[in-house]
Amino acid sequence: MSIYEIITVTISAIALALSLYAAISAYYEKHLKAKIYALWFFYFNKQLNVNFIFSNMSSRPKTITKIWIKYDDKVAESTWYHAKLSDKNINGKMFYSFSDMVPVNIPSRSSCQAIISFTYLKDFPSPMPEKLTFVFQIDGSKVEKTFNTTKQLTIDEQVIAAEYKLMPF
Repeated sequence: MSIYEIITVTISAIALALSLYAAISAYYEKHLKAKIYALWFFYFNKQLNVNFIFSNMSSRPKTITKIWIKYDDKVAESTWYHAKLSDKNINGKMFYSFSDMVPVNIPSRSSCQAIISFTYLKDFPSPMPEKLTFVFQIDGSKVEKTFNTTKQLTIDEQVIAAEYKLMPF
């Protein structure tokens, strides 16, 4: 074998290895799962508000189309409308803040934050359990996740947390 043949075979082997690495990493990035975190919980008058952070490091956008909560052998779906979180009178004008609703779109390689409300919860345990289980439908597949409810807001903290969403009406 001449030196030119050895160089050609070596370069071909390196090119094959690099293309395999690129294909495997592209497949891996495309199929990364979305990560979900719960920042805080607030329950008042049969309405549970949960502040979620959805993180999507995949190269594809993700869509969360439904969210359910499981408690005491019951299942409740999140609201399909914007639920009122708080209101405030500023200079004689009323400002309201509302929850987010599904679907939640998460662009590729980014994250988003959403306050999701579950309204008209029947027989919801009081005090709130230490752990709550949620089911998320993400791009057609269901993901079940359990969160610790250690960060439960008071009424004053809930008003402050929802102030960034104030809108005039």
